[in-house]
Amino acid sequence: IDYVADLVEKKKAYVIDGEVFYSIDTFEGYGKLSGKKLEDLEAGQRVEVDKRKQNPFDFVLWKPSKAGEPSWESPWGAGRPGWHIECSAMIHSILGETIDIHGGGIDLIFPHHENEIAQGEGRTGRPYCNHWIHNEFINLKGEKMSKSLGNVITGRSFMDEYHPEILKYMYLSVHYRTVLGIDEDKIQGFIFALSRIYHAMAAAEEVMTFPGEGGKANQKFVQLLGQLDKKIQKALNDDFNTGEMMASLFEGVRAFNALNLLKKAKDPNSAPTAKAFLEWIKSYGKLMALFQEPPKDFLMSLDEILLKMKNISRDEVEGLVGQRELAREQKDWAKADELRDRLDALGISPVDGDPRRKWEVKKA
Repeated sequence: IDYVADLVEKKKAYVIDGEVFYSIDTFEGYGKLSGKKLEDLEAGQRVEVDKRKQNPFDFVLWKPSKAGEPSWESPWGAGRPGWHIECSAMIHSILGETIDIHGGGIDLIFPHHENEIAQGEGRTGRPYCNHWIHNEFINLKGEKMSKSLGNVITGRSFMDEYHPEILKYMYLSVHYRTVLGIDEDKIQGFIFALSRIYHAMAAAEEVMTFPGEGGKANQKFVQLLGQLDKKIQKALNDDFNTGEMMASLFEGVRAFNALNLLKKAKDPNSAPTAKAFLEWIKSYGKLMALFQEPPKDFLMSLDEILLKMKNISRDEVEGLVGQRELAREQKDWAKADELRDRLDALGISPVDGDPRRKWEVKKA
């Protein structure tokens, strides 16, 4: 109410029959965010023009409430705020006259964010926002995800079916201004990618148990991590390019895997190198709220998700794995190989030497 009253007092808004409209003719910069010019827009294209308005594009700041609707007393009678003014009022009261970053979907650029700017700068005469971040849409199974199409999966239901970490990784793996396409194959791809990172982390944890007294981290590898730090900083400073950041993280993972430290238990440099890698990947994970799960536990949870997605029977897998272990104990290598082939046909790889995790779903 204070915000609207201030705009009326500054002659940026006018009142008709208890309804307050913003006068866009009083704001020269209208359209500067979207690049739209009023003369190019067809007035009333979507809705019938209210002939009471001074300009067809003037928008509502305060409107009278109808019977049964929520209402508040105001200088213009009982009513409620318009859609656009709510955001500007919250920003002004909590964050001040100018904010650094404002986000939203690309569908909000015009008219919502354009109107916010008009309100904010019309009231204060100062810049409303320094940086705008508008994210693209999600395509679900080849179509834009939208309620009108009935083509929707909520964040909550996605996390219930898969895992919150998969959702976060999925969002950050592409640039926010890129359309994100989602289908079952792509979700599996995101799971496989997460699995590669967690496999490297699990290996690093194991290598860190090796004797490392007197050893030093591989300097060439440490230098590479430093170079990747610079690439990541540049990517994030370049319009928050999280996709490029992820590519750099995978470059670090590949370099660590190439060292093959699991087979170098006697090298005192192995444990310090693994420690350097684990601290590096976890530091970026903390930044993104990723890679904080115990690696072996998380890998097992990914396998459970993939079993369901691939419609693989857990009982059948456990049975074949148990038979293979027995055949190996009895040194019946032919039988063990046959059982491995059957597991392979199901898309399962046996994991030897790990009492907690005896199999995993193939990630390729």
